[in-house]
Amino acid sequence: MSEIQLVVFDLDGVILDSEWAHEKAKTRIRAELGMKGPVDLTAFTGRSNRVFWQTMLSQAGLEGDVDELVRRQFAIVIEELDKAGQPESPGLSSLLEFLKEHGTQIAVSSGSEEYFIRDILRHLGIERYFGVIVTGNDMKELKPAPDIYLAALRRAGVAADHAITIEDSKAGCQAAQAAGMRCIGYLACGKNPQDLSRADYRIDRMEEAKRIILDLEA
Repeated sequence: MSEIQLVVFDLDGVILDSEWAHEKAKTRIRAELGMKGPVDLTAFTGRSNRVFWQTMLSQAGLEGDVDELVRRQFAIVIEELDKAGQPESPGLSSLLEFLKEHGTQIAVSSGSEEYFIRDILRHLGIERYFGVIVTGNDMKELKPAPDIYLAALRRAGVAADHAITIEDSKAGCQAAQAAGMRCIGYLACGKNPQDLSRADYRIDRMEEAKRIILDLEA
C-alpha cells in the first residue's frame, strides 16, 4: 500500500492540448525574425522555452531578448487557445474532483511563466483545484532535471513515494523519475507522439488515473 498524497500535473499537453498553439506561435515568431529553414519543434516538447529561443537565435546568428520572445510566444498561445475555445483534456475535471474528494493535494509543475500557467487555469475554470504551482521562474534547471518536481514535493510537504505525476513528454518523465516519483504517461488517445517509454503507467484519458491511484492504495 502506498497512499498517494500528491498528484502533480504538467501543463502543456496534459491539462489541455496546447502544444499546437506553441508550435504556431514559434513558427510565427521565427518568420517575423526572418529565420528560415525547417526546425523539429517536437524535439523541444517539455523543455524550456528560453532554451528554444536561445537555440534559435544562436543558429540564426542573431541578437535578441529571450525573455521578450518567450512573452510574445505566450501571448500568441493564449490568443490562439481563446480563439479556438480549446477545452481541457478529456476527463480532467472528473479526475480533479475525484482527487479533491479523496483529500489529495494537487499541483502543477511547468517550465512556463507563472502568469501564463494561471491564465491557462483560469481559461479552463480550474484554478481553485491547484494548491501548489511551481513555475519556470523558480528553477535554475528545468526538465529533464528533477528540480521542478523536487520543489513541488517540498512545497506540498510530501515524500516522493507518496506522489505521482502526469506527463506527456520524455523530458518530463525523466524529470519525475529523477525526483523519485512514479509517472503516468498521457497518450491523449494516440495523439501524443512523444516517447513515454520511461513512464510507469500510461493512460489515454485523464479519468483513467483514478484506477491507478486506487490500485496503488489497495
